[in-house]
Amino acid sequence: MTLYEAGNLTTSTTLGFFIAEMVRHPEIQAKLISEIDGKWSGITAESSNEEIAAAIQGMKYLDCCVRETLRKNPPVVIGMKMPTRDIILGGYGVPKGQVI
Repeated sequence: MTLYEAGNLTTSTTLGFFIAEMVRHPEIQAKLISEIDGKWSGITAESSNEEIAAAIQGMKYLDCCVRETLRKNPPVVIGMKMPTRDIILGGYGVPKGQVI
């Protein structure tokens, strides 16, 4: 799963953004809950690690939601930009020297 690629702090940051996205988009949250309920329904305390891993790997919508969260809210920002003059970006005014 995508989250295993990140470290501890970046994982907690990503989970925070993920929860915020689910709160903002209840229709996506409902679809995700439906997928989890469907894939997790056969998992019990006696399920093997392989069965659990297969259920998690089968959650394609969950993976897409996590990847979209990472795309929209990267936990580590690389290559920050700073305009050398006042600009308009996406309809918003960005003053000279503001980190983007």
